[in-house]
Amino acid sequence: MRFRFLWKFFYEERGGTGSFCFVRVGIWFSIELDFAN
Repeated sequence: MRFRFLWKFFYEERGGTGSFCFVRVGIWFSIELDFAN
């Protein structure tokens, strides 16, 4: 479910600046690592 949530953000932000996409993904991955630990 979280992957679909991430994809929704990534897909929606594609219309804007690409760099913001990577920032959003980076934040999401950091959160995922926190949950894994």
